[in-house]
Amino acid sequence: KSQVTWSPGKQSNGFFLVLGASGSGKTETLKVLGTGVSTFGIPVLVLDFHGDVLFPGLKSVLLSSGTSSTVGINPMELDSQSAEETGLYDQRKVLRDMIRNAVPALGHRQNAILRDAIEEAYTNAGFDDADSSTWDNAPPTFADVESILAIWAEDDSKKTQRSAIEGCLAAVQEIFEHPVFHRTEHVSVNEILSSNIRLDLSKLTDEVRYIAAETLLRKLFRVLRLKGPIPVQPTDDLQRFRLFVVIDEAKILS
Repeated sequence: KSQVTWSPGKQSNGFFLVLGASGSGKTETLKVLGTGVSTFGIPVLVLDFHGDVLFPGLKSVLLSSGTSSTVGINPMELDSQSAEETGLYDQRKVLRDMIRNAVPALGHRQNAILRDAIEEAYTNAGFDDADSSTWDNAPPTFADVESILAIWAEDDSKKTQRSAIEGCLAAVQEIFEHPVFHRTEHVSVNEILSSNIRLDLSKLTDEVRYIAAETLLRKLFRVLRLKGPIPVQPTDDLQRFRLFVVIDEAKILS
């Protein structure tokens, strides 16, 4: 057998896609690559959708509804530091698009209702796009949006929309009530960027793990972008790469 090597520092970017039939060794390949990168000294984040991407030096963090899982994630948390560049509106639109991708059963009217409920949740939390001093407020949660939808469903002034409101609530309720979105302790981005972390998402439903993983990846992207550009001529690969992300079953995010 011929030896295959991967030297991301010699390429224009560090992306690597592993394809193959079931049982062909994709996961084992990811383990070898992750071990090599972490041994070199670059932080590695593993998004483990099946629970079997393990290699030495990884700290495992479980995201589930069980009591052994203590951390969560809030998809409604906005990045106030980049708000002047991307706008809070744009960040909220990304949130709505993410929910729509996770819940394709939402119809046009239900999507409009969900948009209004999300906007009201941010307004109730004191967010004002025109006032940057409010951008660091404590963000609302999915529970706040669900509560608004429940109130609207009982509001006689909205009875012409009641059917759509109830349909919207029914479509998102199972996801919005998941414990991983209600915890006060969240996955630490700083820890991810300074160590080797494996997020075990194998106990989550497809919809919940899609939202959790997508939220975290977008947050990491914003944080890394705020660190400024990588030097045009980096002195070595430690300066060139800040984090490697290993995703088992990337199709879940597509």
